[in-house]
Amino acid sequence: MRLFSALCLAALVCPPLASTPLEEERASLEALLSHYRAEREQLFASYRSTINTSVAELESAYKNDRKQRLPQIRKNLIKLGSQACPLMTKLIDPGPAPAAEVAGRASEIALVLQNLSTRSISLELLTILDKGSNAGQENALVALSGSDDPNRVGPVLREMFKFAHKRRQATLITAIANLGGEDNLTFLGEVLTDNDPKTVKSALVALTESRSTSAAPRILALVKNTAAGAPHVEEIVSYYRACPETFDTEHCQAMVGFASGLRSNSKSAELALQVVGENEESWNSQIRKDLKQLAASSSSRIAEAALVCMARSGDRSAKKKLLEPYDQRIERNDRIASAWQNRAMVKYRIGDYKSAIKDYEQAQKASAEYLRTEPDVYEGLARCYCLLGKLKDSAKWLGEGGLSLARLHQLARDPDFAALAEHNKYNKVFRLAED
Repeated sequence: MRLFSALCLAALVCPPLASTPLEEERASLEALLSHYRAEREQLFASYRSTINTSVAELESAYKNDRKQRLPQIRKNLIKLGSQACPLMTKLIDPGPAPAAEVAGRASEIALVLQNLSTRSISLELLTILDKGSNAGQENALVALSGSDDPNRVGPVLREMFKFAHKRRQATLITAIANLGGEDNLTFLGEVLTDNDPKTVKSALVALTESRSTSAAPRILALVKNTAAGAPHVEEIVSYYRACPETFDTEHCQAMVGFASGLRSNSKSAELALQVVGENEESWNSQIRKDLKQLAASSSSRIAEAALVCMARSGDRSAKKKLLEPYDQRIERNDRIASAWQNRAMVKYRIGDYKSAIKDYEQAQKASAEYLRTEPDVYEGLARCYCLLGKLKDSAKWLGEGGLSLARLHQLARDPDFAALAEHNKYNKVFRLAED
C-alpha cells in the first residue's frame, strides 16, 4: 500500500514527459514522406498500364514491320510526362543479345526519355552508360543527350570521350553538343582542333545537328585556317545552313577567303561560294570586290561559282557573262537536250526558277525526239516548281521521272523539297513507306 501511494504521489508531482519539438518534427516528416510515397505509388500504378501497353505496341511494330506507328506510340509515352521516367529507365537496356523487337523497343524508349526531363534519373542513366550492354550504353547516350542536368552529365561524358573508341566518340560528341552549356561548347571547340580529321568531322556534324549557334566562333576559327578547314568544307557549309543567323559579314568574308584559298580544289571552293551566294544580305563592299576577283579566276568552276553569287544578288552584268557560253551553245544547236539542261541548272542556281522551267521543258522535248527519258530533267522541273510553291506540279514531275527509290528518299531530306515533304497529300511521292 505504501508503494502504491508513493507511485500515485509521484505521478501527481511528475506528469508524463511531453514530446520534444525535434521528435514532433521527425514524426511529421515521416508522415509526410509516407504520404508522398503512397501518392507516388498510386501515380506509378496509373502509369504502368499505359507503359506496358506501349511497350507491347513498340515490340509488335518492330516484329510486324509496322514502323509507321512508332511516332504516335512515342508521343503517347511522352504525354505521361517526366514523372513516368523512373518506370522507363531500365527499359532502355535490352541486354547483350536481344531479339530485334526488344532492341527496337529499347531504342524507342530512349528517344522518349530524350524528350523528357530526366534530371531525376540522371544517376541511373549514367550507371547504364557505365555498366550496361552495348545497346544499353548507346541508348543511355541518346537519353542523356536531351538531359536538363548538364552540370552532372557533361563532365562524365567529356571524361568518357578521352578513352572511348572512335564510333562511341561520335555519339558522345552529339550528346555533349545537345547538352549545351559553356563548358561543353568549350570542349567541342577544343575537339575542332584535334589532329584526327574524323574526330573534327564528328564534332562538326554534332554541332550542326544540335544547331549550336554558340559554336559559331569556333567554326569561324576553322574557316580562317584553310589547311585545317579544307577537309571539312561540306560539314562547314551544312553548319551555316543549319544556323543561318551565325553567318554575318565576318563569317561571310572569311568564307570568301576560304574559297580563295581552296583554288586547288575547285569543287570545294564552289561549295564554299554557294553559301556565300545564299546570304547576300551579309555582303559588304569588300566581299563584292573579292567576288569580282574570283570571277576572273583561271578555274572555270570557281569563276562560274563567283558569277553565280553576283548574279543572285542582282548583278545583271554578271548574269549576262554567266549565261553567255550556255546561250551560244544553244544557238549552235538547239536540239541537244544537255545544252538546255545545263542552262536550266545555271538558272536554278541563280534563283531564276521560272526561266529554268522553260529550259527544262525544252530539254525534255529534245530528249523525247530520241525516245529518251532523263530523270535529272524531271527532278529539275520538280525542284523549281517546289521552290515556286507549286507543290502539285512538283509532285507530278517527281512521280513521272523514273527516279530510283533511294533517290526519292534522299530528295525527301533535300531543303529544296521541304515544303513538299511536309505536305500530307503530296509527300507520298517520296514513297517513304517503302524500303
